[in-house]
Amino acid sequence: MITRLHVQNFKGIADLRLNGFTGLNVLLGVNDTGKTGLLKLMYALSKSIRSYSLAQKTSKESFTTILEDKLKHTFKPRISGINELISSGETEASIEAGFDLLGSRIDPLSVHIISDKKRKTTELSSPQAIPLVHEDFDSVFLPPKEVLSIHRDIIYSREKGELDGFDDTYYDLAKALERSTTKGRTHDALVTVINKLEKLFTQTKVYYDEVARDFYLEKKGTRYSITMAAEGIRKIGLLTTLIRNRELYRDGHLFVDEPETTLHPVAIRSFMEMLLEMTKANIQVFLATHNYFVLKELEILAKTSKIPVMCYSLMKDTDAISVESSDLREAIPDNEIIEESIRLLQADLRTKI
Repeated sequence: MITRLHVQNFKGIADLRLNGFTGLNVLLGVNDTGKTGLLKLMYALSKSIRSYSLAQKTSKESFTTILEDKLKHTFKPRISGINELISSGETEASIEAGFDLLGSRIDPLSVHIISDKKRKTTELSSPQAIPLVHEDFDSVFLPPKEVLSIHRDIIYSREKGELDGFDDTYYDLAKALERSTTKGRTHDALVTVINKLEKLFTQTKVYYDEVARDFYLEKKGTRYSITMAAEGIRKIGLLTTLIRNRELYRDGHLFVDEPETTLHPVAIRSFMEMLLEMTKANIQVFLATHNYFVLKELEILAKTSKIPVMCYSLMKDTDAISVESSDLREAIPDNEIIEESIRLLQADLRTKI
């Protein structure tokens, strides 16, 4: 579990602390408030910890080397490398996080990105030792765009085509989708997730053909190409695939950027229910959104289930990013999305007077 995050001078964020993470966490805000950047940062840190643990069996690469490579391929800074992650006008970005991973506690995990403009170099440092984590621990990032129908193109562009158009959130996901379904007991909460998600689209399932290396849709006993499926079905199929092949496993991390994309409000409600259900398998979920339906559904779920859901409302005032947070069991923090919804309702009422 990630317990906290503190960034300074990172991608335009001067100083921001996110404390009190729980099983399900929401980053809320309008465009350009840093939601996706923070989501990607936590993913890069989490994935690097796992990669470092695996590397100790073979290459013995340092954590800083692995993390620097992960940051480069996750954020894709094309001009001056990770130097671009430092806020404009600053010479150093500081990142501090807390992790509690299956008995391996890392707090603080401190990372500094330092730019030396005279020598035109950028140095990444992480002073503390990183303990090895359990091999079952892993992280998955679901980007907004649909991936099932293009997963082979993503892999080819990175491995064969020598193109670098897709960042690691897409590449890692494409690779994860191709892994074989493994034997073993699936947590009851995750079985519930699969069953309920597939009920969203009656008699419709998504399967992976390992020989053809492609996904297909099965509807009422007939098989179709995955490109014939609606994007909402592909999104649900992506999640069920990751559970079946155990890429989404207990005690892992799931990062979801704009879960509302391609989903009808009815499907959004069910999707939020399933994200909350996943926390019962100790999967920690982080999602970034600016959608009213997502926010209200999570508030209702938190209050009815009495399960904590932390919401972090990111707000931009001139160049500064600030945050207000609260447990959705108690209240929704102040945010521009609700304010805009109220303004829209008031405008609608005025047209009827």
